[in-house]
Amino acid sequence: MGAAGSVNGTTDCIYISYDYRQKNNLYVRVLRDELKKMNLNVIYSEITSDSLSHLSSKEISKNIEGIMNRTSYFILCVSKETIRSFHQAIEIDNALNTNKNILYLMIDEFYTPLNNQCVKGMVRKNKWMPFYNDENTIDALNYLLDLL
Repeated sequence: MGAAGSVNGTTDCIYISYDYRQKNNLYVRVLRDELKKMNLNVIYSEITSDSLSHLSSKEISKNIEGIMNRTSYFILCVSKETIRSFHQAIEIDNALNTNKNILYLMIDEFYTPLNNQCVKGMVRKNKWMPFYNDENTIDALNYLLDLL
C-alpha cells in the first residue's frame, strides 16, 4: 500500500517535511517525539519518500498531492540538503498549491532567510523559526503548541 493509501480518510494531519539525510538530526527527532507526545496525527516525509521511491516523478507528485489534501499543517525542516532535495521540492510545491498552513523550521543555523538567499527566496514573508539549538527549539515547540 502506498503512502497515500495509508492515510485514507485522515484529516487534520500535520505533515513534517525533511530531507531523508536529516532523519537522524537531533532536532528533527525532538520535533517528531514532541508531536507524538501530543497525540497528533503526523505524517513524516521519510514515510512518503520510502513508499514512493519506485514511482516516476509525476506519480510521486500526484501521491504527495493526495496526502497534502488530507493535511492541515505543513512543517518544513530547512537544512542545506533542502536546497538540493527533489522530494522536498515536490512537497513544498504541493503544500503551496493546496494553500496549507506552512511553518518553516530552520534546522541549520547557516541556512536561514537571514543568511542564505536561496532560503530567503523560498520562505519569502512566511512564518519561520530557528530550530537548531535547545533555546530556540523550546520556543518553536511552544509556538506549535499554541498553533495546534
